[in-house]
Amino acid sequence: MKTKSNNNFIITVMIVLLVFVSITGCQNSDSNSSTLEEKLDSVLHEPGSMLSDDQSFAKALDITSAIINISDLHIKEDLGNDDVILQDSYTIDVSNRIVSFDQIEMFPGTYKKVDLTFRTGDSPTLNGYSIIITGHYVTANGRAIPFTLKSDYTKQIQLPLENNGVTINENSMVSISIVFDANEWLSVVDFADAHITNGEIVIDNKNNASLLNVFEANLPSY
Repeated sequence: MKTKSNNNFIITVMIVLLVFVSITGCQNSDSNSSTLEEKLDSVLHEPGSMLSDDQSFAKALDITSAIINISDLHIKEDLGNDDVILQDSYTIDVSNRIVSFDQIEMFPGTYKKVDLTFRTGDSPTLNGYSIIITGHYVTANGRAIPFTLKSDYTKQIQLPLENNGVTINENSMVSISIVFDANEWLSVVDFADAHITNGEIVIDNKNNASLLNVFEANLPSY
């Protein structure tokens, strides 16, 4: 009887130890997971750090504003007749994609595209740039990182008119709408490769210049 009692006691102690080890292992696992998340979070906010593919993938861009300065708008007649030309300079926000120009004197013909030229602006809004786009880069895990892109691009590009253009039957004053797709302009920019400074992505001639070069090189494509 004495030996059997001792065996029961030993078995009981072993069971208690196994349960304790199991609980401790789970706690350590949770602790390690929490520590890893904190490290990733600190990396994303570290000045001068870079988002790698292991940390985040792009989910969406939330554009707050897209201010551009343009001039010399040539509204192209589809059969090669004379363009309708607007020589004024325009500083506009194109973040809503469609921008309308009212009371334009149009001649008979079909118009589908417009040539326009970017110009740098000296206003406090542009401060020597021709394009300033701001917003948030939203990662796959829902983190929103503010970004600002500044460009002094000064070349001509061609853009489409809304709804495949307009047909004019006689001389008249009409409204035309141009498609400015800033989301499409930024689609070639790999924000996951951007360096972050003070929790923000800045893209200009001095910061993330390679991303700016990609952006500017592809503007004529749209």
